[in-house]
Amino acid sequence: MTVSITDDATGTTFGPYDAGTYFKLTQAPGVAGSTVVPFQGDVAWHFTFKGDATLTATDAAGNTATASCAVPPNKK
Repeated sequence: MTVSITDDATGTTFGPYDAGTYFKLTQAPGVAGSTVVPFQGDVAWHFTFKGDATLTATDAAGNTATASCAVPPNKK
């Protein structure tokens, strides 16, 4: 199974990533675009999105399921 993650505000999609991969999501409405950088510890990737996220899981047979994820804004 793999997982892709999409910024709902920009339509930018990242992935696929292996199931079990941990992400950190931060909303930053003023950024020019979506970004992803390696993170630390158990969290593999840190995403900065303009909007919320949609996660799409795909199994080996090509079946998909999606879930919406409200991303909290970055605290200043």
